[in-house]
Amino acid sequence: MLEWRTPRRAFCVLPVLCVLVACSVPEPSGRAAHHRLVDPEAREDARLIPVELEALLREDIDGGESPAIDLQGDRRLVLFAHPTSGMKQGRLKPSRRGWLELEIPLAERFSRAEAVVLRTRAKVGDLWIPWPASLHPVVELSSGERGLKTSLRHPLLRVPSQVLLVWEVFLAPPGGRTVYRTKPLEIPPGATLDLATGFVDASEDARVRLSVSFCEQGLPECLVLLEADSRVSSDRPWQPRSISLASVEGREGGLVFETALHAPDSAGFALPVWANPVVSAPTQDDGPSAILISLDTLRADHLSAYGYERETSPRLDAWAAKGTLFERGISAATRTEASHMSMFTSLLPSEHGTTQGLVPLAASVPTLAELLRAEGLATAAITENGPLAARLGFGNGFERYVENKSPNLRRPEGYIEQTLQSARDWLTFQRGRRFFLFLHTYQVHYPYDPPPEYRDLFGATERDERTVVEMRDDYDREIRYTDDVLAEFLDWLHEQGLDRNTFVIVTSDHGEEFLEHGEIGHDNLPYEELLHVPLIWRGPGVRRGRRVTQPVSHLDLAPTLLELMGADLPSHARGISYAHSLRDAEIPEPDGQRFVPSESWGKLEDEFEAPAHAVRRGSQKLIRLRRNGRQEYRFFDLATDPMESRDRSGDHPERVQELAAEIERLDQTAIKKEVERVPTLEVDPEREDKLRALGYIE
Repeated sequence: MLEWRTPRRAFCVLPVLCVLVACSVPEPSGRAAHHRLVDPEAREDARLIPVELEALLREDIDGGESPAIDLQGDRRLVLFAHPTSGMKQGRLKPSRRGWLELEIPLAERFSRAEAVVLRTRAKVGDLWIPWPASLHPVVELSSGERGLKTSLRHPLLRVPSQVLLVWEVFLAPPGGRTVYRTKPLEIPPGATLDLATGFVDASEDARVRLSVSFCEQGLPECLVLLEADSRVSSDRPWQPRSISLASVEGREGGLVFETALHAPDSAGFALPVWANPVVSAPTQDDGPSAILISLDTLRADHLSAYGYERETSPRLDAWAAKGTLFERGISAATRTEASHMSMFTSLLPSEHGTTQGLVPLAASVPTLAELLRAEGLATAAITENGPLAARLGFGNGFERYVENKSPNLRRPEGYIEQTLQSARDWLTFQRGRRFFLFLHTYQVHYPYDPPPEYRDLFGATERDERTVVEMRDDYDREIRYTDDVLAEFLDWLHEQGLDRNTFVIVTSDHGEEFLEHGEIGHDNLPYEELLHVPLIWRGPGVRRGRRVTQPVSHLDLAPTLLELMGADLPSHARGISYAHSLRDAEIPEPDGQRFVPSESWGKLEDEFEAPAHAVRRGSQKLIRLRRNGRQEYRFFDLATDPMESRDRSGDHPERVQELAAEIERLDQTAIKKEVERVPTLEVDPEREDKLRALGYIE
């Protein structure tokens, strides 16, 4: 998507009218973000015209957080978000002719406006019906309140029952006019202003004039850096732009961003936004970058690098041989959102609280992306299929957050090729700047549907009614397909020279069960087929050809990466850094004394109560279960019983007691350390349907 960033030998001579898709500057050897204009400390002034509505927008930008806008699954930080009354829903019964009569009272601050923009959609059965956004005057309602009136019609509304209607109201800036001014800043030599523009919504024929100016203190006139026309595009919801600041380098002043409709007196409307404008310049900063790749649902023992009899991952094996492979990567949880949030926060699920699909992370808990962005890194994430929703806290700290979603709620296809191509585009744009990129793919996840050319791999199977064996075979074929596509991306990193100073980590959130303990899938009891995940590192200073036998946890990932990136570790972190295992020529022998905890938060078998806990020390492992208020224990020695086929808790009561005491200690410290609890998130009901279909909420 971001091919525009490819260097060209062209300059913008300012002041000019830039046709910006073709306007860029030669790429320097290195770039650093000197000014990130979405950050609160860069804000000075934003308003809607006329001035009497300025307070409405100011309420939305004066907070300490940068607002973000999601356009077609691509969420970016923006200079400001248009004031909205938020998403509301209600159940209404259409008339016999299929009409819905709607009256929406507005909050006091909206009631002073002349017009608002309405977004609506209705759910009829399992189908969501959207209507185009529309402009409405603010009028007096039958209730005496001020608001808007409208009628909606659709053939599918001719049903006898009620429908669920969802609506959102935005303040319509008169004439599409908005103004945003930054605080004064000094423009460094060789600087460019990189940003993207988009529309929260607009009428079909709306054309908007965009402009960016530099206003030097003490001078009456501002220097125009950009004037360009723009309109909504379904193919490219975000329009990337790059502006040379050569004409103002070394000078101090504010940047002013303005929009206005071409025909302000028409019935058209537009809600334009400016995404993540950054003033960057050449730098000698050569600190490392990082790419974290999560292959959802990939169990370690189905990779040939981990001893699997099938050649499922030959190319990843070869890549791993030039880095460090951890033989015992241990997941913190058996479900996607809980596990990933533990990677991002170094907290157990019982501490961070994101244990099911609608429980967000408390704002007081810093994430890995937030901590790295605070170090000046550009940050982005590209994920698939919804459970890692940005609003749940997974988007915290990411300047760009992309979600590739399956159209079929119950078949969450993988999009690894699309995800990795988006990663290439973003990395091309970031060339020379330090970055942190998180990539997450559902390619290995159920429904295990490998491309046709892989379906005879490992022996042909009938596909009419798949047995567990056939499902496992397709799972292995998906791994092999993922291996091929991922290898092409890793090769591209090498060809571009991006791997020379970048840590690349490949892991998974959890594994998958194929009846080893009576279940299929994941989110079950914390046995090794779900907890044992791959963990492979390559990067500057990482030892080549090393295999580390000590168990390491997802909780350790953030502390390790933060240490390697030169960032401070937050005091709340549960995990420890294993950076020495990556860098040192000699590493200490495992002493078997460290406890590694995990949790299961799903709908557990046999009416066990969530969470189920597991803790291991060396090869010893204890699972604690609860049912009807009573605790049950299962003890295994993984050195002699790697498949956990025989519970030995009756043979080793002293070991059970010791490991059980550690679980109790974790319980108590989790209670003391428990982060500020937040209420269940009110999400878009369409996303809620998807999460429910995928089993992430009940």
